[in-house]
Amino acid sequence: MAVASLIGASPAGVVFTSGATEASYLALLGVASAWTGRRHVITSAIEHKAVLDAMRQLEALGHEVTVLRPDADGLVSPDAVGAALRPDTALVSIMLVNNELGTINPLAEIAARLAGTGALLHSDAAQAVGRLAVDVGALGVDLLALSAHKLYGPRGVGALYVSERARGSLRPLMPGGGQEGGLRGGTLNVAGIVGLGAACELAGAELETEQARVGALRDRLLARLEAAIPGLRVNGSRSARVAGNLNITLPDVDGDALLAGVCESVAVTSGAACSAGRGDTSHVLAALGLSPEDARATLRLCVGRFTTSEEIERAADAIIAVAERLRGGRTQVAAAEDESRRETGAAGSYCVTPLGVVHNAISEPTYIEWATVRLRIEIVDPAQQAALAGLEDYSHVVVLTWLHLVETTKVRHTPQGLVGVVPQVGMFACRCPYRANPIAVTTARIISVDASGLVVEGLDAVTGTPVLDLKPYTPRMDTPSGEVRYPEWVDRLTL
Repeated sequence: MAVASLIGASPAGVVFTSGATEASYLALLGVASAWTGRRHVITSAIEHKAVLDAMRQLEALGHEVTVLRPDADGLVSPDAVGAALRPDTALVSIMLVNNELGTINPLAEIAARLAGTGALLHSDAAQAVGRLAVDVGALGVDLLALSAHKLYGPRGVGALYVSERARGSLRPLMPGGGQEGGLRGGTLNVAGIVGLGAACELAGAELETEQARVGALRDRLLARLEAAIPGLRVNGSRSARVAGNLNITLPDVDGDALLAGVCESVAVTSGAACSAGRGDTSHVLAALGLSPEDARATLRLCVGRFTTSEEIERAADAIIAVAERLRGGRTQVAAAEDESRRETGAAGSYCVTPLGVVHNAISEPTYIEWATVRLRIEIVDPAQQAALAGLEDYSHVVVLTWLHLVETTKVRHTPQGLVGVVPQVGMFACRCPYRANPIAVTTARIISVDASGLVVEGLDAVTGTPVLDLKPYTPRMDTPSGEVRYPEWVDRLTL
């Protein structure tokens, strides 16, 4: 009852599933298999991966799929849907709220374009239910997928709303024992369903007041970021947007370094949460026309039920600080050096010059085996970039990194003085006894060198820290042979 009440449906129209992914698969593949006379399906380029993957399966089964691009505001135009309709169109699948942009598609207007065509309308509403008022009757949808954990319920349970019109045009993916009106066989997850119902009750009771509170926090965060970061761009419509979502692109910032820096203090992603860690460029941002560089310099920020105003201020401070550092403010090394002096009371200078920054998307200290990761080291001082040409003759480089304020664990040590062998990637030494913060010395295989930096493979020190020293590998670290040419810009660590 609670699930049906939240979306304006009758209880008979709710089919419980393991989540929105299964619900959408049941809707899309179930309709396509039932309507053998209609082989055309319409969707958009900004749908969730689950829907797009289902569309690829339909194509493999011989169905024709039309993929519509969004407009500049990240919305799917009803006119575009109407223009794509054909006599053999069986189904249109357009999400209600985009999971990355937070934009709200004009679903009721899209449904109006389908009137009289016989085509069914499916919507992935996982990001909408519990975040805005959803009424399946007013929207005109035939099939609507939702997931419990998106509205603070348990994971592993969701539902598919099926209209009376659609019920006769839907075949089950798992016939099983005839559960859920014969549309989804198998034993029901009773505990999960109870949790979903409770989450729906809470969401419905707090919907208006909670969304007003969340929207005010998001607007506060955006106001602070826009005031401090010139050229910041909001992706997607500013008005047709759910309260808790903010998707921003920061200009003139390396995306990998941005994400690595912000992730130290803020839970943030550059794309869909379920795609985090894969390193893929967001297909949603690409559909909006963002370049791969701008897509990587994009942050998806979500404000929710448990977010406080204090957390908004801390998040704004962290993002602004990282943006300023990457756009020419004080470097991470300089800040760490100041912190070290304050802690130890040391006088004088350590003569440390940050020559570059490791660009990557790893936010926590990580032990990485050989050949598992490629990182870009960008030389930040233009005066030093000419020396990069001297690295082209070498297969490996030695990289010294400042592991400031970090506890190193699970590091692999390789003895100094290896002769005649390029060592496996590993730390030669992990700390200097005269300094407050440890220093990591690693070798990394050179993949490519260009005018502003190089790409290396296999760096297994704690990542995300500034590069202090970079030189070609030589078998004897303490006694370089005459054949090894050291770049003149190498800056040694001294007390």
